[in-house]
Amino acid sequence: MARTTDARLLALFLDALRNQSRFDGYVRWEPLASDWMRNNLEAHSINELNRLLLEHVEQGAEIDQVKEQRPEFSSQYEFHYDFRLNVGEKHVYIETVLDETPTGPELRVVNAHWK
Repeated sequence: MARTTDARLLALFLDALRNQSRFDGYVRWEPLASDWMRNNLEAHSINELNRLLLEHVEQGAEIDQVKEQRPEFSSQYEFHYDFRLNVGEKHVYIETVLDETPTGPELRVVNAHWK
């Protein structure tokens, strides 16, 4: 696991998160992650969590780039990206994958749990 320092990659994260603040479809929460958030952080909306992810990247906070080793994902993704957010008093781990599409980068939140 290594901290992401690639400027191009960080720009893709920022593009996806900034676009999501204005339009739908640039950050997608998979059912596993969105269900976990609703069950464990019920006071926070997905939009609020997207805003916290954007602030995390804008502030230069750590995003870990992890070589994907799970067989069900490694054929599609070389890496996944881990965010560790403070949501109020709680520490949350958010696992994402990044897709580059013709309409711009898309961030998929695939998992979430307590850090």
